[in-house]
Amino acid sequence: NDASLKELLSELFILENFEVVPKDIVGGKFHFQSVILRNK
Repeated sequence: NDASLKELLSELFILENFEVVPKDIVGGKFHFQSVILRNK
């Protein structure tokens, strides 16, 4: 689910402005908007 996905990515990156658009909007794929990824 979205929470576990964010948690997984948070272990690798610092997430800022993390948003996951519902999968039905993007044809069954996760879509990230305004995500800034920085190596920890």
